[in-house]
Amino acid sequence: MPQAGVPWWLWLIVALVGAAVLGAAGYLGWRWAWHRASRRYLVRLVGRRENVLASLRTLQAVMRHLSDEPAEKLLEFAEDPESVDRKTLTEIAQRMTILADEMWTMPLPKRLWPVGEALGDAAATIGEEASRIHDLSEPDEVLVALADVDLSRAEAEFEAAEALVNEAREYYDMQDTAVYGGGLYI
Repeated sequence: MPQAGVPWWLWLIVALVGAAVLGAAGYLGWRWAWHRASRRYLVRLVGRRENVLASLRTLQAVMRHLSDEPAEKLLEFAEDPESVDRKTLTEIAQRMTILADEMWTMPLPKRLWPVGEALGDAAATIGEEASRIHDLSEPDEVLVALADVDLSRAEAEFEAAEALVNEAREYYDMQDTAVYGGGLYI
């Protein structure tokens, strides 16, 4: 009497289809998890971008303030290493140097490497421009260095980084962002 059951080849087909479904579900789950993790990295990068932007705006404000000063006030600025503006420039330079190193060494998903590098470059440029005037300069050197500060270079570096951040935000569908106190709310 022949045994009434399911043929072995049918079991093989069911097993292959089940393995394909599990493989596809695993792949889609991995892609979803990787996308979410990459998006979290992008949130951190957007926060760093805000730090770079704040430093750029501070540098612009100090330079604008100094350009509006009369000659005698500029001379006071050049002679006084404890000047608020000189301290501000020193702080910008230090913060941006640290941030540039952080951005260049931060582990990121490959898709976000250009964003991290561009933010690091922008921070380094802002820091370099702010550090042209340092505490050990003579008054004549300070005035020459003040004239050498190239805001357009710093702004161009930031705009390039901003463009890459915006491209990444579009890719990861981060349309509406607001930064408050270093945190990002989406």
